[in-house]
Amino acid sequence: MNVCKNFKFLRIARDCIRNLSGSRLPLGVGARVSNGTYTLEPLTKRELIRVHGAEAMPFLQGLVTNDVSRLQEPQGPTSMYALFLNRGGRVMYDTIIYRTNDPDTFLLECDRDASSDFRRHLRTYRVRKRIDIDTVDDDRRLGLHAGEQL
Repeated sequence: MNVCKNFKFLRIARDCIRNLSGSRLPLGVGARVSNGTYTLEPLTKRELIRVHGAEAMPFLQGLVTNDVSRLQEPQGPTSMYALFLNRGGRVMYDTIIYRTNDPDTFLLECDRDASSDFRRHLRTYRVRKRIDIDTVDDDRRLGLHAGEQL
């Protein structure tokens, strides 16, 4: 039997369960609340990478474990979870891919600590493709929205 000895985690988990049972959400560090109906939590450990260009969709389609072409369908999802693999088929990075209003631009959400290695990995496979790979931290911030109203 596995026993968790991280008492801080157990205390936070207990408080979260208690708060959710009363249909209230716990507030995190740096959270902002408006009228007590939702919580907006900044995701400081995540970063967005923009892949832009005429060949962005075929480029991503060849690298990820999910079908990126579904993002371009009119009734398709606005985001999807995918994994990036190395040549041997081992998982290197996990990401959430978001579509944008521009069909040639995709946003990749990844771990901030691995973002420079992840961008290097993308640039390695960019060979002669007309795409740009850069971060968008100056333009956008990531956050988690939770609550009853959107």
